[in-house]
Amino acid sequence: MIDTDRCPVCGKCYHTGGGRSLNLTDDQILGILTHCRAELPKHTIKHFCEEIGISTYTYRSIVRMTLKQPHDIARVLEIKAKLDAERK
Repeated sequence: MIDTDRCPVCGKCYHTGGGRSLNLTDDQILGILTHCRAELPKHTIKHFCEEIGISTYTYRSIVRMTLKQPHDIARVLEIKAKLDAERK
């Protein structure tokens, strides 16, 4: 592969998936999924994120499933399935 097929900043090939991996524990992901289902006012998202030490962007990317890494998507779906099973 020639150098023009790589990003000049990070060096990744253009066709590879981008994005950073989540550095969150399963408990943090579970907390996010539980919080988003509680139907609290949107203003509380900011305070919840400050409490567990994440950005609101990370919160929304988990809730909306707009994650970039396939293993992160699989992890969130697995935790979401367990949460759904507990609620039934």
